[in-house]
Amino acid sequence: MKRTLFLISIITAFFIYFLSAGNNGIAITYPAENTIFPPDIASPVIRFSGDAVGMNISLESGDTKIEGKINGKEWKPERGEWEKFKAACIGNNGKIVLNDRYGKELSSVKIIVSEDSVIAPIFFRDVPLPFKYALANLKEIKWRIGDISSDEPSTILMENIHVCANCHSFSANGRVLGMDVDAHSDKDAYGITDIAKKTVLYKMMHWSEYQDGEPTYGLLANISPSGRYIAATLKDHNFFVTRPDTAYSQLFFPIHGILVISDRHKGTYAALPGADDINYVQSNPSWSPDGREILFAKATAIKAGESGFTNAFDKDTSIFNRLADDFVLHDKKFKYDIYRIPFNEGRGGKAQPVPGASKNGKSNYYPRMSPDGKWIVFNQAESFMLLQPDSKLFIMPAEGGEPREMQCNSDNMNSWHSWSPNGKWLVFSSKMHDKYTRLYLTHIDENGNDSPPVLLENMWKPGRACNIPEFVNLRPGDFTELQPKFLDNDYFLYQNAVEKVKSGDLAGAEKNLDKAIALDSNNFKLYGTRGYVYMETGRRELALIDYSNGLKVNPKDSKLYNLRGHALLESGRIPEAYADFTKSIEINPNETEYFLSRGYLLVQAGKFREALPDLEKAIQLDRKNASAYLERGEALLHLGSLKAALKDLTKAIDLNPRLAQAYFLRAYCHLNMGHKNECCQDFDIAERLGLKAAKAEKMKVCGE
Repeated sequence: MKRTLFLISIITAFFIYFLSAGNNGIAITYPAENTIFPPDIASPVIRFSGDAVGMNISLESGDTKIEGKINGKEWKPERGEWEKFKAACIGNNGKIVLNDRYGKELSSVKIIVSEDSVIAPIFFRDVPLPFKYALANLKEIKWRIGDISSDEPSTILMENIHVCANCHSFSANGRVLGMDVDAHSDKDAYGITDIAKKTVLYKMMHWSEYQDGEPTYGLLANISPSGRYIAATLKDHNFFVTRPDTAYSQLFFPIHGILVISDRHKGTYAALPGADDINYVQSNPSWSPDGREILFAKATAIKAGESGFTNAFDKDTSIFNRLADDFVLHDKKFKYDIYRIPFNEGRGGKAQPVPGASKNGKSNYYPRMSPDGKWIVFNQAESFMLLQPDSKLFIMPAEGGEPREMQCNSDNMNSWHSWSPNGKWLVFSSKMHDKYTRLYLTHIDENGNDSPPVLLENMWKPGRACNIPEFVNLRPGDFTELQPKFLDNDYFLYQNAVEKVKSGDLAGAEKNLDKAIALDSNNFKLYGTRGYVYMETGRRELALIDYSNGLKVNPKDSKLYNLRGHALLESGRIPEAYADFTKSIEINPNETEYFLSRGYLLVQAGKFREALPDLEKAIQLDRKNASAYLERGEALLHLGSLKAALKDLTKAIDLNPRLAQAYFLRAYCHLNMGHKNECCQDFDIAERLGLKAAKAEKMKVCGE
């Protein structure tokens, strides 16, 4: 009996040991050793390397010990217990201990609770991925503000807007917000507003005013600590391609541009001397906390011809695509250095490279100076700017020196950082956990040492990317709503109308355009778009009035002349239509559409030989324009040049196989050349494509 009991005890001991040993692979993966938590942070989620069901966890500091039971791969302490533990940790080290169900310690990490509070809320953007999807579904983007002390999800400030709002900055006191907003096709709008609990964003300034209306983005604009000045990149060319990879679905960085300063008080725009050399790209500006200098990223520009750009938006696709291939494949690099320049109330000065953040064989960008002016944190990557998989955060003395890679970095993109108002914390974005960026905190001590990252649990949602975080120097609850009243101004009403036209909602587009014109009767684009809506809804005379009103505002707009020309042509006013098409060509002699329009008019008027030079010019400008080959083919057919007509009409069909009129006209070519079978085949295709006249001709010629 004793022998039996002894054997049972031995077997039981081995069985217990076996179970315990089988748990040895499970460990605490978050937080990391020596993570520093703010005293005002809500309960974190402790994470494990495997399923820890039934295991025990304890939070220990001094005489305080809080115990819990785990039921999965995560465990979150109750709010009251976490507050008790944090209080015990201040001035002492804390420890998180993972034990198996039999009390054997499997893993433990030391943590610290700082005496430095965060207090300030964090403003950020919440977007779906990939970028191409987000761009097509702008209304799904949300703007949020988060309080680290809350267990509740971050507050949605603004959502359901049909335009892209992106880079933003606040004045030092948190009371002025500036935000890039794509107001219309020039994408040059910048919104400025004073912060209140319920903030209204209405007033827009437009960077293109500096360039006499020439398109520009006003890229990466940044407001001064006082809230009076805004620095931005203008005269810009920006490299941008979308990619299929969800995690890194775009490659975007400036390759040309100068820094321009807007003075809100005076309503002026001026280049910043010393950062206005057109041979370089000068971008990514950031103010010192006293507003006396600007840090920025600088690189040798890629010239317009080499990049394929002619202005901020127009580009030679073939040249650009070759450059895109080189960049995407990393066969070609583009690297920035960080410079500093005195502001001098807009007078600028000599820009100097920042030692340690320049001339190091890397790309250095996105500098941010601490509120006490002591430290600079910046990004470093092998090449390019923004959203780089290998980007790491570096910290260095503000006057220059040896930069130190921060220990809060992960192996997967670290960027978009912002200092807390008290200079003790840094918030940043990282793809540390998966392909969607989340927000993290790190503590910065007086010697510039940082700590392992703290995940902000209430500021992310699965399947969403959180980016562009910024501390706002306010108390939580001081800023709870951002009303996009800028959508009610003429520019945004115009853009929304264009979207509605594309989607087929002509009634909605007309309503928006009516409101926009009531707000600004001197915007020629509004008249042009409403005129188009009138044409599409059969109100030709109203369209003519709008086109004419638009030309009164801007008598040099070639597009309006072309649109009015077509309305006049449909009204049978041939000489007036011809004059408008000619005027559009005189203003812009490099537009395929204008030569095609005048050539079409001449064909319809039976002036086939006179039409040929215009149609040949249209083809020279665009050799893939099916309509140009169609019209020239019709003119040649009427002139009896059957082989040439057949060639042109076949080319039109190759470019657009659903062009019914091309089959119809080619059938006549075949008929006149004695090719009856081919003639009947083309009539049949034209009929199947919906051309009613083809059926009667087929019956007459082919006997079917």
